[in-house]
Parts: sequence; C-alpha cells; structure tokens
Amino acid sequence: MLALVVRVGWVLSLGDALSWPDEFEFTDIAHHLAAGEGYVADSFRSNPVLPAYLAVMFRLFGESYAVARLGQALLGALTAVLVGRMAMLLAGPAVGLTSAVLVALYLPHVYLAGVFYVDSVLMFVLALATYLAAWTLKRHASLWQALVCGGAVGLTALTRPLFLLLLPVVALAWLYGSRARWSRRIVLCCALVTGSAAVVLPWTARNARVFGRVIPVSSGFGTKFWQGNTVLANGGPFDRELMVGSADWERRLARLPAAERRVVEARYAVIGRQLQESEAELHDRYLASDEVLLGVALDEIRADPGRALRLALRKMATLFSPFSGTYTHNAYTSRRLRLLAASTFYPMLILAAVGAWLAWPRRRQFALVYLLVAGVVAAYTVLNACTRFRLPIDPYLLVFAAVALVAAGRRLQAARRHAPRAEASGAAFRRRPSPPCFPPRVADAR
Repeated sequence: MLALVVRVGWVLSLGDALSWPDEFEFTDIAHHLAAGEGYVADSFRSNPVLPAYLAVMFRLFGESYAVARLGQALLGALTAVLVGRMAMLLAGPAVGLTSAVLVALYLPHVYLAGVFYVDSVLMFVLALATYLAAWTLKRHASLWQALVCGGAVGLTALTRPLFLLLLPVVALAWLYGSRARWSRRIVLCCALVTGSAAVVLPWTARNARVFGRVIPVSSGFGTKFWQGNTVLANGGPFDRELMVGSADWERRLARLPAAERRVVEARYAVIGRQLQESEAELHDRYLASDEVLLGVALDEIRADPGRALRLALRKMATLFSPFSGTYTHNAYTSRRLRLLAASTFYPMLILAAVGAWLAWPRRRQFALVYLLVAGVVAAYTVLNACTRFRLPIDPYLLVFAAVALVAAGRRLQAARRHAPRAEASGAAFRRRPSPPCFPPRVADAR
C-alpha cells in the first residue's frame, strides 16, 4: 500500500503529456496496436511487452496517458511486494519486509512509474520471474511451477532482450542452490527452458516472417556491441547514441591526432558505404548496422584487448553512476533532481555492498541475486551503459541493503541487551558471531 500511495501521488502530479523520445516511439506503436493495425515498428523496437500494455490501456480507457501511468504505479507497487516475498523466501521475514519498504520508497523507481520506458514494466515481470525462481528453489516445486517460472522468464526477455540472460541465471541458481537430487534439478531446468521457449519462440517466428532474419526478440545487439567498443567509444552514457557520421561521431573524430584521424576516416569511409548498401537492401537501419558493425567491433577488440578492458571498467562506472547525461533536456534533468538522485543512490550502494559481503556465507541461497546482478552488470560492460540500464536490478541491490540494515539493527539490539555484561567482561569483544539476520537453515537440512 505504501508503494502504491507514493507512486499514485507522483503520477497524479504529472500532466497528460510525454517527455522522452522513447515514450513517443512506444506510444506510437501502441496506437497502431490499439487501432487494430498490428505491430508496426522497426526491428529495434520489436520488444512487444510495453507497447502491448499501452495498447490494452488505450483500448480499455481511451488514449489517456494518466490512466496508463496509474497502471504502471500499480505494477510498481506489486514489484515491491514480489521483491519482498522473494527476499523473505531467501532470508526470512525481517529482510523481506525491509526489502519491500526500500523498494516502495526508492525514488528512481517512483519516477519510472510516470514515464513510458521499458524499465517500468520490466521491473515487474523481472520481479515475478525471480519470485517464482526463489519459490522453486526453496519449496518442493512441481514441474508446472517451473514451467510457469520459465514463462515469466520469457516474458521478461520479450520486455528487454538482454534479459534472455535470466534463463541461465535461474538455471545456475537452481543447480547450485537447490538441495534436491541432481536429477530433479535437471528436470526442473528443462521445464524452465520449455516454459521460456513457449513464450519467446512464437515472437521469434513472427520476426522471421516480418524481417526475414532469425531475431529472438529485437535487433540491436551488434550495433550496441559496436557502440560500446568502437575506436571512438569512451565508456560514457553517450556511447549508446553513437553512429557513423553523426554529429557526436564527427566531434570525437576531430579530437584525434591527425595521423590517427586519417586512418579512422579512411576505414570508416568504406564501412559507411557498406552500411548504406545494407540499409538499402534490408530497409531497416538496425538490421543493417547489426550485420556490418558486429564484425567491425570484434576486429577492434582483437586489435587492442587492453583498451576493451579499460572501456569495460569505464562502462561499469557509468552504470553505477546516480544520473547519466542525456541529449534531451527538460524539467527532469535539473541540477536539483541530479543531487536528489545522488543522495538516494549512494547510501543504497554502500549498504548493498555491505549486505552482499554479509550474505556471502549463505551464497547458495542468495545465488539467484548474486548471479542476476553480476550477469546484468557484465552484459552492459560488454555493450554500452547508462544509469537507466541499471535500474531494473536496483531492487536486488536493495535486498542486499536490507540484509545490512537488519544485521545492523539486530547487532544494536544485542549490544543494548548485553551492555552490562560487556562492561564486566571483555568476552563479548573476543567473540565475532555471524550476523543474525537469516532464519535457521531448516530448508538446508532438508
């Protein structure tokens, strides 16, 4: 209820208008869907879940952005509940309740309820998938439950294709963290894959029919891989907009030493012609750039792997920044809101780091959270990064922050309770018990 009240209050304060380029693109696709004209979009915007959600809202309630945002506020509140339930399964009621409260009040997520970004819906379907994965891990789940979990994983991938990595994350968490027989773990993983395939493959078949290419969800991998690793990449948030011949490309090119600039210009003159020819043939900008630029990026990484590693580290820093730069400037890019974002994010990050360290002795039961965070971070350091790309995994960082808060609270209670004895004896200072923020290992004994 707390999460819903906060988000509804924010959404009602907004006008019935759009602010960001992505919002215009997704609502345009939704308008076509709501009018019965089918899914009209290029290959890059073929991740269908957000447009489908908006189309349903437009058909049911008219083309009101306010009502669609109220629906996102409800999804955000349900996300807090699901994350709390998942944390409760992994670490007990105290950590679960604290996680839910932290997600409910986390300001970047409150903000996302008011914009039509993929992340708004993604956080809900991701929380559903991880909750079902944790339930399967901690309970005697049936094959049907594993199939449903796989379906949720597939729905998450259809929302943002990078989250196809959730399939191996969940499978590895089950294989490593479960106490069931190995044969049972393998059967559950097979059910997981089957459920995911049942959701994703029909859309893959649709893409093959429309674009003449096998595209599991949407295109863009080759392009984003190149943007994050090209000779002019710097690891910052604007790499995600970099294209050959763009204004930013020309500005970066002009900063190179003259000899190096001539080499790059000569090489990319050829690549530019290849891009034009491919786009003229395929009639799709991202299909063309994926086809041409993936190999270019691989060549540049092979030529200078040390630079690729340095770029990966810079992209990690960009991913964990409180606020990334943007080409679009409006009321939401003010200095005051940037400071608010920083004051919200850094305390959470510090607590999450402490909580991840405290939870490490129970890494088998937290494997799902560790693997999810590590997998997403690794993926974006290979591609390109900005703050918004990290927001869907912030609830799982908040789970670790909850572990730290619960451990600190219980240590404080214990210190107050035993203060007289501690003063009388130095024994309390010689003992270093594990933080009592986890439930007994009842499930482990099984």
